[in-house]
Amino acid sequence: MIQQYRPAVLYLMLWAGNLISIFMAKITKFWVVTKPTKQSTLIDILFQRDMKGMQNQFLGGLKGSEIIGTFTTKTEAEKVAKMALLKAGAITKF
Repeated sequence: MIQQYRPAVLYLMLWAGNLISIFMAKITKFWVVTKPTKQSTLIDILFQRDMKGMQNQFLGGLKGSEIIGTFTTKTEAEKVAKMALLKAGAITKF
């Protein structure tokens, strides 16, 4: 069944789609945080990649379920990574 939208709603949906496309086009590199083990260090679970680099990570065996999150800033990614290390027992404080 085809849903019918009022013109204003359709315009907003199209505008939101274009906004997301514009936003995504500007992100060329991002920070990735993966799930740590008790033996992990920060450098093991925090790294910067572009889309080609992520493709290689997945081809190398990285699973989506192993990723805690992706971030546009290193500062935010580092905070999350350190909290994950703390929770895993890999570090005692930060």
